[in-house]
Amino acid sequence: MKDSFPRVRPYEVGIDAGALCRALEKIDVPENGTHAFMVLRHGKVAAEAYWAPYAAEKKHCLFSVSKSFTCMAVGFAVQEGLLSVDDKVISFFPEHFVALPCENMQKITVKHCLTMTPGFSGDPHNFPYLRRDDVINDFPYSYHGFTYREERLDWIDNFLHTYVPYEPGSEFIYCTQGTYLLAAIVQKVTGQTVFDYLKPRLFEPLGIENATWQTGPQGVTVAGWGLDICLEDLAKFAQFLLQKGKWKGKQLLDAAWIEDATSCQIHINNPDASWNEEFGYQIWLCEHPGAYRGDGAFGQKYVVIPDKDAVVVFFSGSRNTDAVMDAIWEEIVPAMGEEAAADPEAEAALEKKIAGLRIQPPAGAESSPVAARVSGRRYELSPNYTGFTSLRMDFENSRVTLGFGGEEFTLGIGYDGWVQGKTCVKTEDTDTDVTIVYESVSCAGAWVAEDTYRLVLCFDETSYINTMDITFREHGVEIHHTRNVSFMQSTTLRILGFEF
Repeated sequence: MKDSFPRVRPYEVGIDAGALCRALEKIDVPENGTHAFMVLRHGKVAAEAYWAPYAAEKKHCLFSVSKSFTCMAVGFAVQEGLLSVDDKVISFFPEHFVALPCENMQKITVKHCLTMTPGFSGDPHNFPYLRRDDVINDFPYSYHGFTYREERLDWIDNFLHTYVPYEPGSEFIYCTQGTYLLAAIVQKVTGQTVFDYLKPRLFEPLGIENATWQTGPQGVTVAGWGLDICLEDLAKFAQFLLQKGKWKGKQLLDAAWIEDATSCQIHINNPDASWNEEFGYQIWLCEHPGAYRGDGAFGQKYVVIPDKDAVVVFFSGSRNTDAVMDAIWEEIVPAMGEEAAADPEAEAALEKKIAGLRIQPPAGAESSPVAARVSGRRYELSPNYTGFTSLRMDFENSRVTLGFGGEEFTLGIGYDGWVQGKTCVKTEDTDTDVTIVYESVSCAGAWVAEDTYRLVLCFDETSYINTMDITFREHGVEIHHTRNVSFMQSTTLRILGFEF
């Protein structure tokens, strides 16, 4: 990995190792679904942990943490004099209008998109094309009712032709499509996608390699999600923010932009919040004074804590990320001082804890009397939203072959451990919001009953873990398919398979 951070013992950067160990004990709970975790102080890594099969070299989908990167692209464009936060968004897209839009649409500025205050009653569908997860938005900050338009549309046009009932700047409404419009604006003024524009300005200087970012239907970086990088690369980005745009002594981005992006631009009137939430430019402010964070679905986060000169980053596959944040505020931050004594016993306990971390494989028997009878049989599966079309188990060699998209792929299966493999799907063809099957996968399995085998597919560059309970009948199979997290209305599916 290029330009890695130095690794130090916790006490060398004033952190108590015992507190880190206690924090990991709280974090390492199955329902938290944590995949990776890193703590930096003074630009050095005091602790890092990966839950196998997740690993340091593996990228991970960031979901909405991608929005913070889009914010930096806008900042670079402002720095280069290509646009202003006060520019009206309609000025960039005259070709989309045959007449002036509604009065409030005419008022929306780049800043309103940055602060998610466009005046909409709800995000005008993220995003308007037919999707398997096309369900009503239940995001906690969308207070006004609206319905989805199901026809395939131009995403830019859809934003610009949405009625704006409220004064722009007056109310926060979580709006991923506004982030997409920011990317479209950057592409208009630079002639490059946000991803390509950021490469020489941010990714390359920070040593972020092998990043990928999904592209929307108009050739625009999707912006609000879709960026995949590894954990340490996310830590670099957070450290870049902590250093107010400076990297290795060079000011890459104006410190004033970072200051504006990480300061309160809008108060969020969320009745469910335990404190007065605040938002900057595509960045959330924390309750801890001066701290801020990027949030991605299912627990992708960076947390910047300026008064401690510290950064914490983590990846997850869970809707229960409050426990991880609580461990940061309750255990780690209070343990950050100017000095800390070496504690060999606590350091040894921390190393042992980290070494044993893993996503638990399914518990059960390694074999069953049924295995010999069904091994090698091929089952055609009923139509289902996973896209799997066939199944063949080879229990003698601990392998499974699955049909998908007109092809088949075979995976090794681990027992009480994970075996890494590849599917027939290519990463560049996937959408982390809606795709069921991804390229990189780790597999484990066990018999949970004499006639039922639990097969778990951990797509280890995403948040997603799919579990298939395969019950073998006389002439077929019944599969109970579940997923740990999903944007879909349901994570549970019953699939029937018949022997051919």
